[in-house]
Amino acid sequence: MRVEGSEYRLRIAPVSFLLLGGLGGLVLILWPLYPPLLRLAPLGVVLALAAWFIVLSRLRVSGPEEFLGLVAAISGGAGGAGEADGNPSGGPPGL
Repeated sequence: MRVEGSEYRLRIAPVSFLLLGGLGGLVLILWPLYPPLLRLAPLGVVLALAAWFIVLSRLRVSGPEEFLGLVAAISGGAGGAGEADGNPSGGPPGL
């Protein structure tokens, strides 16, 4: 079996939220070194917290079982791969 090609897509909305959150965090880190950034500090707090809450809300709807299932599906091991080694949850050994 050969892979003819692969396609990668960038999810624009989540990446832009994370970039804005990172920009807000960067403002919060750099304002002591560059004081004119202090007037942007409230915006930095809002951006960083908004990105964090968006990430947390996404984690609440998908737990570790769903995450491990997604990783197994992406790696091509979906199905009984976890059950063969005695782990019915399909996670890594020992979990």
